[in-house]
Amino acid sequence: MRLATRPSVVLMVRVPDGFAFVVERVGKYSRTLPPGGHFLVPGVDRVRARVDLRFRPLAFRPQPVSTSDGLLVEVAATVWCRVVDPVRATYEISDYVNGLEQLTATVLRAACAELTRPDALASRFDLNRRLSGELSGVVGRWGVEVGKTEITVLRPPDR
Repeated sequence: MRLATRPSVVLMVRVPDGFAFVVERVGKYSRTLPPGGHFLVPGVDRVRARVDLRFRPLAFRPQPVSTSDGLLVEVAATVWCRVVDPVRATYEISDYVNGLEQLTATVLRAACAELTRPDALASRFDLNRRLSGELSGVVGRWGVEVGKTEITVLRPPDR
């Protein structure tokens, strides 16, 4: 007696250069696909995330920050980052871009709160160095690397 067999169905997935795809098999992490062609089994395998591995600039809008002497300074920053571990960037944090924005604002607020307004306006280099150091320590756990930070706006707020 011969059993009827169904032809196996596979899906061809092409991962572009500069990207990695995180694949789940039946809802659990299975593997990370590097650039190139790969086969997935529909209904069993699912691409959970398409992760861009290239450096990208994230510009954050200016916001008022209070200094230690109680005066306001407007601060904005640009952070260049890239994902180095697609699995951690997918599972350790729900949205690393939003997390990076919130963390940048928090670090800038804390750094400016320790300075007087004239010192804050004069210490762009020190703020950049502190921002880069504190961001790198936290976002490394998310599978993200900070390449460079730049304070783009540092001025008294417009009134």
